Amino acid sequence: PDKQNVEITAYDNVVTFIYEKEKPKDNVAPVITLNNGYKSEILYYVGDKYDFDATAAVTVTDNIDGNITPTITYPNGQISTANSGTFTILYTATDSSNNTTTFTITVNVIEHNEDKDPTISYLNYADNRKVTIDKKYYNYNDTHDANNDSNVGLKVYCTAGEITLYKGTEKMDASIFKQDGELLCATLTQDGEYTIKVVAADGRYTVKTFIIDTVVDISELGVEDDPVSPYTINPKLILGSDIDKAVLEVTKLFATIEPVTIKTSASEGTVEYEVKTENGNGTYTCKLKLTDIAGNETTVTFKIKK
Repeated sequence: PDKQNVEITAYDNVVTFIYEKEKPKDNVAPVITLNNGYKSEILYYVGDKYDFDATAAVTVTDNIDGNITPTITYPNGQISTANSGTFTILYTATDSSNNTTTFTITVNVIEHNEDKDPTISYLNYADNRKVTIDKKYYNYNDTHDANNDSNVGLKVYCTAGEITLYKGTEKMDASIFKQDGELLCATLTQDGEYTIKVVAADGRYTVKTFIIDTVVDISELGVEDDPVSPYTINPKLILGSDIDKAVLEVTKLFATIEPVTIKTSASEGTVEYEVKTENGNGTYTCKLKLTDIAGNETTVTFKIKK
């Protein structure tokens, strides 16, 4: 024990002496550990947003003091992605016995190089699909492969590397990418926005965003008053032949109007609704939810006036 009591009895009085033993000297420095998901060398391209969270990258523990918050410094200047260069993040941790340890993370900012960056390409999606890639629209003829048309969705190819895949904000299992010759390949079958990031072994990476939509062919949207009733309008919608289900929602201001399907022709690909307009004249907002035979969904919004 660090402290020990010694009792000495003299003339029936008890005298207590307390002395302290010298504590053993602590020669063990704190340990800095890189947290899961972080690397000691990271890469950005010139112009990228610098979003590295240096405070979350490491954990410091000490045999006496427990968890310690390190000091973070930047020996060769604050990190900027405006120009290429190499930067250092220096972590310094000191315990109560003045034992110190350091750890560094290197940040490399480089220029893009198409010959060295990973590639992400695509081809072959069904006739009822359109694809927007990094906000640039591609129609079917841009990517149609007549010799390899399985009509099952968008095929995405990328060079080997560490793949991260998101659909919207939901992280997906990237193991859907399988080896296909020298490339990895996955087929995306559902509508939505996909973000794919491929990181090569040398840290170079490529990110692309794919937005896949079912194309609905509404070549005619006729709206006319029912000659029998002044309180009915009949939107007749001509849909693509691959549409399996159509659901129409109608609102006027905050009121919901229940439309009635009065005629559907599978052979012509048409559906006709009756919308009661007891709510009076005005603009009726219609949301048409369509499902194709592959289960893909899309919503078309239009307005009719009475």
